[in-house]
Order: sequence, then structure tokens, then C-alpha cells
Amino acid sequence: MSLTATHTALGSVLSGPSGDTVYTLVSAQGMPLPCTGQCLTAWPPVAATAGSTPHAGSGVSATLAVAASAMQVTANGAPLYYFSGDGGAGQVNGQGIKSFGGIWYAVQASGQPLTSAAAAATPSTPNAGNGAAATPTASGPNYGY
Repeated sequence: MSLTATHTALGSVLSGPSGDTVYTLVSAQGMPLPCTGQCLTAWPPVAATAGSTPHAGSGVSATLAVAASAMQVTANGAPLYYFSGDGGAGQVNGQGIKSFGGIWYAVQASGQPLTSAAAAATPSTPNAGNGAAATPTASGPNYGY
């Protein structure tokens, strides 16, 4: 099992062998949370086989390990998951979803969750869906919101 850094619309994030983005669930206090029960239907774990050691591929600086009790890959101690709503390599549809007691974030090559709202903002979505109205600035256009 090898995780690599893949360029996506959010920037460089961890991805599995098929290029699927890797996520972690984070509490309001910034702590990693486990996904159990029905959660695992939408967020399948990044699984490892018995006796295997996950490999940090190109561009990955995170410390990868296997949680022995679940045979699940972790990054810097946080359990890792895929999102069933991602349809293929490089998709990041799970970013920022609030469910199962926390918020889901793509995982950076460093192993840290990509929590920055600015990372998801693009010129076509000036307020990145956060409910705040866009305001004119000296460096950017006024989108008329």
C-alpha cells in the first residue's frame, strides 16, 4: 500500500494507489475522530493487509502507520478514509463535509488535514460557499453579492 501526493483543485493532497483522495474526520476541537458503523458506508477506510507497512510515496512527508486493531492506515496518528462520493482520481468532493460528529478534510502530504478555507476558494466561487458575502477589495473584483 503506497500513498502519494497528488495535485487536485485543493492543491497537493494524499491519494491512494488509484489516485483517490484521502480524508480524515476532525472534531470541532481539531482532534481526529474515528469513523464507525454507518459512517464506513460513505467513508471507507484506507485499509492495509495483515503484515503490511504503508509506504510514503513521492512528495509525502507524513508518518504513515497501520492501526493494528483495525488494519487501517493512519497519517501522523489520524485514521484515513476515502469518500464514496469521489468518482475518480483527484476528485475532492468530500472536502468540508460536516457529518458523523466532525468535518471531513483532505489530508496534505505532511499528514495534516487541509482545513484552510482559502484552499477551497476559486475565482468562480469567491466566498467558497461559507455564507459570507463577497466584498470588494483593492486586489479583487466585486462579484455583486
